[in-house]
Amino acid sequence: MKCISAFFSLCLVAAFVVAQPNYDFSKLKREHLGRGVIAIRENPSTVAVSWRYLSSDPMDESFDVYRDGEKINKHPVRNATFFQDIYKGTNSVLYTVKAIKSKTESSYQLPSDAPAGYLNIPLNRPENGTTPAGQSYYYAPNDASIGDVDGDGEYEIILKWDPSNAHDNSHDGYTGEVYFDCYKLSGKLLWRINLGRNIRAGAHYTQFMVFDLDTDGKAEVVMKTADGTVDGKGKVIGDAQADYRNEQGRILTGPEYLTVFNGLTGEAMQTIDYVPGRGNLMDWGDNRGNRSDRFLACVAYLDGIHPSVVMCRGYYTRTVLAAYDWNGKELKERWMFDSNHPGCEDYAGQGNHNLRVGDVDGDGCDEIIYGSCAIDHNGKGLYTTKMGHGDAIHLTHFDPSRKGLQVWDCHENKRDGSTYRDAATGEILFQIKDSTDVGRCMAADIDPTQPGVEMWSLASGGIRNVKGEVVKARVRGLSCNMAVWWDGDLLRELLDRNIVSKYNWEKGICERIAIFEGALSNNGTKATPCLQGDIVGDWREEVLLRTADNTALRLYVSTIPTDYRFHTFLEDPVYRISIATQNVAYNQPTQPGFYFGPDLQGTIFRGCKIPLPVSAQKKKTVVNDSNTPLHLLQPAYQGTYGDLTPEQVKKDVDRVFAYIDKETPARVVDKNTGKVITNYATMGEEAQLERGAFRLASYEWGVTYSALIAASEATGDTRYMDYVQNRFRFLAEVAPHFKRVYKEKGTTDPQLLQILTPHALDDAGAVCAAMMKVRLKDPSLPVDELIRNYFDFIIHKEYRLADGTFARNRPQRNTLWLDDMFMGIPAVAQMSCYDKEQKDKYLAEAVRQFLQFADRMFIPEKGLYRHGWVESSTDHPAFCWARANGWAMLTACELLDVLPEDYPQRAKVMDYFRAHVRGVTALQSGEGFWHQLLDRNDSYLETSATAIYVYCLAHAINKGWIDAIAYGPVAHLGWHAVAGKINAEGQVEGTCVGTGMAFDPAFYYYRPVNVYAAHGYGPVLWAGAEMIRLLKKQYPQMNDSAVQYYQVKQKTTAPIFAIDTEEKKD
Repeated sequence: MKCISAFFSLCLVAAFVVAQPNYDFSKLKREHLGRGVIAIRENPSTVAVSWRYLSSDPMDESFDVYRDGEKINKHPVRNATFFQDIYKGTNSVLYTVKAIKSKTESSYQLPSDAPAGYLNIPLNRPENGTTPAGQSYYYAPNDASIGDVDGDGEYEIILKWDPSNAHDNSHDGYTGEVYFDCYKLSGKLLWRINLGRNIRAGAHYTQFMVFDLDTDGKAEVVMKTADGTVDGKGKVIGDAQADYRNEQGRILTGPEYLTVFNGLTGEAMQTIDYVPGRGNLMDWGDNRGNRSDRFLACVAYLDGIHPSVVMCRGYYTRTVLAAYDWNGKELKERWMFDSNHPGCEDYAGQGNHNLRVGDVDGDGCDEIIYGSCAIDHNGKGLYTTKMGHGDAIHLTHFDPSRKGLQVWDCHENKRDGSTYRDAATGEILFQIKDSTDVGRCMAADIDPTQPGVEMWSLASGGIRNVKGEVVKARVRGLSCNMAVWWDGDLLRELLDRNIVSKYNWEKGICERIAIFEGALSNNGTKATPCLQGDIVGDWREEVLLRTADNTALRLYVSTIPTDYRFHTFLEDPVYRISIATQNVAYNQPTQPGFYFGPDLQGTIFRGCKIPLPVSAQKKKTVVNDSNTPLHLLQPAYQGTYGDLTPEQVKKDVDRVFAYIDKETPARVVDKNTGKVITNYATMGEEAQLERGAFRLASYEWGVTYSALIAASEATGDTRYMDYVQNRFRFLAEVAPHFKRVYKEKGTTDPQLLQILTPHALDDAGAVCAAMMKVRLKDPSLPVDELIRNYFDFIIHKEYRLADGTFARNRPQRNTLWLDDMFMGIPAVAQMSCYDKEQKDKYLAEAVRQFLQFADRMFIPEKGLYRHGWVESSTDHPAFCWARANGWAMLTACELLDVLPEDYPQRAKVMDYFRAHVRGVTALQSGEGFWHQLLDRNDSYLETSATAIYVYCLAHAINKGWIDAIAYGPVAHLGWHAVAGKINAEGQVEGTCVGTGMAFDPAFYYYRPVNVYAAHGYGPVLWAGAEMIRLLKKQYPQMNDSAVQYYQVKQKTTAPIFAIDTEEKKD
């Protein structure tokens, strides 16, 4: 097999004529599309009807629309395939669209009591299950695809059901079985396929291709199967009794198959051996199936006429692609590409977690963009850039001034960063190198002032244009996940979780234009829909999401009027295949094989004459002081600004709580098998706490427990307190048994050792303080022994300076960490309430610790604390790390809460607190966040510290320590910022991971952020709880475009008003 590298292909660039995709549409076998009529209720009085405009329609085609046989349009619909019908009834009605010239018609039945904005598709959810290890799991709708399985010209949905214990290849553990369903849009279930116990659940294991491969007008489904797979007719493939799962839940032996299923019935039509087989696992890079079980797949017009299916294995090391043709009876191998073949070694390790397909070299046949390399239509290597693996990739015609397609790719190798290349030759057109793993990149035409499609990544330095120039360095709300054509103009919108947002190029921010309430995205932080693309209706795209209770799908359809109609993008092979491959591993948005965007204005494109923009036709009215009240112009806020209610905050708090409740199980399991252990008396060294996303006994979770106690008090919602009590009761119950195991075996679960034998304040202080708080409220809670053990370490075993100040011997001898104020002092302060007989002793110790830290570490001229202080140093660098300053401010709140008003040194503690408040609030960013290094505004904006400050400010206002007028708006803005970092799953984004101490800025500037950094959850919950209290006591209101805090509710809703001097507080 002949393979060439990018170096050699670049030598030919001078003689190479780059061509556009050059399909011969007279020969290309494509779907027979119907009109795709859909009717969606926009509101109680309006129904939006839309339909497809096909390439077979004449340009002057026009349409009439009928409701239950009665024509409802006054004039033929000419310039769009969209119509708004005034219909207030709730009965089911039939909408019919008739093409006037071609004399065709298509209909859609609007259901009775139809919901607004979406089509509801009820599902038949699989039953819950239990693994051999005794762990239960449930099912949620995951990735989906579309295909016309019955030949009526309209699409059905093929849906994958993932069990809740699905795993990444890098993780051990049993998974539930994977199911596939086929549904009509009405919710009618056509069939179900069960892949069986010998196919593991996870994003990289099962790639399913849905396409009409034999061009008979009905789609097939192709995917990897195994012994025990049950087809849609109930027939078992292979050995029904076989079970190849090992004790780690992995499947490393047994036959592997490739099956073609009938799209209409789900019946297996042919099953062959999967090529290549796994063989020797080490040939792929490891011996546990992490690299050998990385699968991709695609559809491609390899001969320029018929669609072929390509099944792929491997991309970290060895890479194999096997292409097949299906003639309705038999799968025939067309070719196989293997990086182990002589001359192809440079193609190893170049694949992504996804791929793209298109005719990149203009020969009328599809090539496969396989990460950093490309495979030609004939199965030979086209080029390789040798830049290796990546997580995201985009293929389209980015630059209208340049021929051919281009690729925007991001790389994991901590060297090559992000690259923009010619899709046909691999020539790098520009590159942004970076020393990090660049895990996300996006491309969409979002700015009409820039030529072509814009692109950005996590390390691109902002939005870039096709010249590589930075368009906007920092954009609030700019996501890197998905995109969608939604609002009907020529720009593309961004899709992240259940939110559609639009880039406002004049303000330089992204603004939300649609939120799909009650629906959720999939795949964790990748936050992808079940499917995104043009499924029904006009040229715009739909979003398919699952409901929060996993019982239905919702197909969201835009009801925004559009002035354009285009031949459906589904007739473009590149676009249609991008829908078919969207489900592959790390889902990527659809993209066409042509440029689409504002640069088309003034042209005829896909059957539509696009007018020039108004600005090019007539002079725009200039806004000035004479014709406009300029002070009322809408400010270009970088984030949410304005009104806030307790109900809004509670909703955000609930979302976070639901997530952590799900991700922090309280069970003991066998670490080898995963089986739940209920008889603690007989457990041995194999026992450990079941691993969730977060540790139950970490200091971060100590903060979370205290936050939930506060949330329960602020809202009256007992679920929060139940969570705390149940986890503490569980820890108290199992701790003695783990202690026994430790004494007998000399080892036990490290997470329990934090409780049994704490070795640092991090292990003891925050959890101890929370336990005392809840124990004072519930005397029956059996945590006294745990409290005594924790507190014994804090008082008697923690390392100290000569004067008794809590200290560490890292990174230098006798180092004070600002973090340790919070890790130790609140527990000592709480002990004054828990052990009232020694109240004075513990209050004195808490105050002494606070003042000895503050006297050394507070910087009066900044109003901030330094992160570290080394006793032997003559100079003490002032790196004012935001979260450590948060811990210090939170410590002051915790201490002041228990100090009597007449305590001798209370005033000094309060002075430090107020000076710190002044210093911190002066540094709040315009977005509402605080920076990672507080006084360095080129460091990143950080969530957990911002949440801590919001709590402390709101708490201090509620306590009367600081002024609501001065600081209420600061906390208000901060909460808006924090709430914007709570994603649809309830995860907290933008939190700095655990951080040591350093004496240089780079250490702090480049600390990673991660949704699994537990430090963000407690502060966000605590801030939400205190904001609810604040909003119940104060009356914030917009006045002259600004948030103002009032002690009494204002009687006016005027945008600008003066205060009644006679008003008094109720």
